[in-house]
Amino acid sequence: MAPEFEAIPFFFRNFITLPQEAESLRGYLELLVPLYNRAQPFSALHLATSAVALATCGNYPGRQHLLRDAATTYGKAIRRLNEDLKHPHLAKSDESVLATLLFSLYETIMSTDDTITAWGNHVDGAVALTKLRGTDQFDDPMSHDVFRAVRTMMITSCVQRSKPIDTFPGTTGWLASPLSEENAANRLTLICIELPNIRSRANTLTKTPYNVSYEAECLSVLELAQLVDSNLQQWYLTLPPEWHHHTIGIVNEPVEDPATAERWLGEQHVYHDVHLASIVNDYRVCRVFCMRVIMACVSWFAVNPKHNLTADYEKAVFVIQQMVDEISACVPFHMNYDLQPMAKELGQERNAAEAFGGYSLVWPLYVAANAETVPQAQRDWLSGRLMMIGTRFGLTSAQVLVLARRHVLTCGPMFP
Repeated sequence: MAPEFEAIPFFFRNFITLPQEAESLRGYLELLVPLYNRAQPFSALHLATSAVALATCGNYPGRQHLLRDAATTYGKAIRRLNEDLKHPHLAKSDESVLATLLFSLYETIMSTDDTITAWGNHVDGAVALTKLRGTDQFDDPMSHDVFRAVRTMMITSCVQRSKPIDTFPGTTGWLASPLSEENAANRLTLICIELPNIRSRANTLTKTPYNVSYEAECLSVLELAQLVDSNLQQWYLTLPPEWHHHTIGIVNEPVEDPATAERWLGEQHVYHDVHLASIVNDYRVCRVFCMRVIMACVSWFAVNPKHNLTADYEKAVFVIQQMVDEISACVPFHMNYDLQPMAKELGQERNAAEAFGGYSLVWPLYVAANAETVPQAQRDWLSGRLMMIGTRFGLTSAQVLVLARRHVLTCGPMFP
């Protein structure tokens, strides 16, 4: 069989694991099935899907020859999309926007030094097409979902490159619809939309020596971080019960070798499926960033004894440890097919389900391993799990770090 006839069904069956609830829909891969079926054969979307599928399968041991086919197909897809963009109707289609986002995923899977700029350019291209589509796209539910996916990728990309977010034509801008009309996954993204700016302000401030004239700015940043964190807590408390974890055991014995141990000390958690676990981990990552901003502000104030913010600092350390412990507790679930009831129910191939779980875990592991207040042994274990994912699923150390920093597979919020 031609390589794509093997790769495409494998990719759809094992990597396009559709969320089982409308509340967890947030990325663009979930939209690929209906739009792929709607698109014409040899369209830009079909060719882009083939390129990504071949690249995904090409990372499996013994399948490296597929990477050549992936690169050839990618070139065909780019040329076809460039032709479509000359026609206003085709340029504004859902299929063209989704193909552009798939190019960004291809660049991440094939991550080399040459693809870093291309990844950002593809996201910019999707944003430009989305702005071109204007507010009319909100009248169609599928087009509105495509808009939300582009919005999330745009936030990710702009923070990654310290690039201002473009304005969107319309009275409500990128919000587009009331927060109450967004599902739980998208509400999380919108709650955190100001966090990159807050963190940038904190970084600028803390690089400046203490000066009484900057106190108001520091207090403002501190209060904004606390407000975002409060909203995050409220988001978590209002989640449906099936989003929360179940404890299946407790590890009591100390970890002898952090580089190879499969489990960390404490509770071991499982979830309904990997999609829900990934979104909840993004909540934890966002809280870690809020706490780090708070700690930075408190440290900046420390030279002035009239500001006693010790309690704020201690709470931040406690919350970071709690979030990292909860991330640690779900690692076996992500990496073990036998702990994933939904993967088995959907008939996913074992290695692919575990690869998807591992990829979804990379960004939370990366953030948790870089939390300075967490004990070094736990951070060593988290780093060991991160590198193990790369070794197990055919990724180089550089590819693992690119995947971590971009967090594009699940399209979640990220703030490097």
